[in-house]
Amino acid sequence: MFRFNLDDHPQPDTIKSIYGEFGEKMTGDLARDNQLGGKNATFETVTVAYPSAEAVKNQQSNTFDEAISELKTMRDGIILDVRPRYDDWGSVNVVVSESWYYSPEHEKERFVDQLGELVGNMVKNTGKYEDHVSVYFVDSYGADLTTPKVWGGWKIKK
Repeated sequence: MFRFNLDDHPQPDTIKSIYGEFGEKMTGDLARDNQLGGKNATFETVTVAYPSAEAVKNQQSNTFDEAISELKTMRDGIILDVRPRYDDWGSVNVVVSESWYYSPEHEKERFVDQLGELVGNMVKNTGKYEDHVSVYFVDSYGADLTTPKVWGGWKIKK
């Protein structure tokens, strides 16, 4: 972005002679009016996969797999697996061990609040799914232990 009104970083005189004191000489699709009667140039940034889209996707997949492995070891074996609930990563099952059933309610709430959001962000940030991710906690038999609430958080099933 070209800015002409920054006191800390003023444009050099050579630039001002070409574009004007406040950018008023600027023309073209990228020139936008500013509050000083001049113009600013605004450029749209574009993300480019480097070295290729396939390489980036592979790295994201590896990063995701490493993060899931770390979650499993970090939580003393409470998390057994993280996998898609259906055909894609828009809904995710976090499979937990039987120790869930022996945990007090306040620990369950804290656990799902911390891990549910973390897992959802991991899925999105590593490119597995781009939209909202619903995270469910299930036991090793697939029975729902929690379900996501419409407005955020989780309902713990009794």
